[in-house]
Amino acid sequence: MLQKCLKIQIYVAIITFLIVALLKQKLKPSNSNYQILQILSVTLINKLNINQLF
Repeated sequence: MLQKCLKIQIYVAIITFLIVALLKQKLKPSNSNYQILQILSVTLINKLNINQLF
């Protein structure tokens, strides 16, 4: 059970990193990866266009 949970956590971290990398590549914001993750976590429940956030 613990190994399965650990695999899920690793997959989620990899997917999140890849999403942030794609956002940085497409939008070219001057923010760091950490700042992008903070913005996304705060605005996760709001339905905004991604271009409005950066």
